[in-house]
Amino acid sequence: MSELPPDLDRLRTVEVYLRYQLAAVQQKIAQAERKAQWEAGRPAPRHQPPAGMEWWRLQPMSGDRPAVLHRHGCPGSTEQMSPLNRGAARDALANPEIPATPCPRCRPDLALRED
Repeated sequence: MSELPPDLDRLRTVEVYLRYQLAAVQQKIAQAERKAQWEAGRPAPRHQPPAGMEWWRLQPMSGDRPAVLHRHGCPGSTEQMSPLNRGAARDALANPEIPATPCPRCRPDLALRED
């Protein structure tokens, strides 16, 4: 911006516009940071990954029952289960230390084989 208007009304208008633009930029930065965290395998603090990202949930082991991996939206999963990205979901099924099995209803193993 090379020149600013001399009168108060137009200066206030420019100020409101710039605040709006700053808020829009800050929102985009936050979205990009959440996406980068998600892709790095570190879920964002909220319990839902960025829009458009495919994700899974791991139901913890309970007694003798193994952990169960669910696709997002499976009726067997809950919001209390932490979201996992593709790499973490694959690791959960492949890791012998975590006896995780795929949910028989939503079949996350089939989606994880697609590539």
